[in-house]
Amino acid sequence: KGLGVHAGSLVVCGVPAGAARFVAVVGLDDAQLKDERSSVVFEVHGDVKEMGEQPVLLGQTPLLSTKTIRAWAFDIEMNARFKELRLGVTDGGDGIAADHADWVEAGFVVPAGK
Repeated sequence: KGLGVHAGSLVVCGVPAGAARFVAVVGLDDAQLKDERSSVVFEVHGDVKEMGEQPVLLGQTPLLSTKTIRAWAFDIEMNARFKELRLGVTDGGDGIAADHADWVEAGFVVPAGK
């Protein structure tokens, strides 16, 4: 299960009450694994949605490409102040050709009873 996107993309999702962590496996889409133009960077930003506060970078992958690293895992501790997460994918600095990216098994860990 997951979400396929193309660089540059931004997906905004609400943080459920009591969420302790955000987890996801991210990487290049299988359809692009032989295309040397593929290169993306995934970013997770926390947004408190309060006046004057900018979203906070919580995690970022290295450059994922067919030449180096193809996948990465996020396991990010949540702050109770975060109301939204902004899941972004950028083009890695070389344009968007073949930049198909996947967020796999992405979701929030909410301890039982919260």
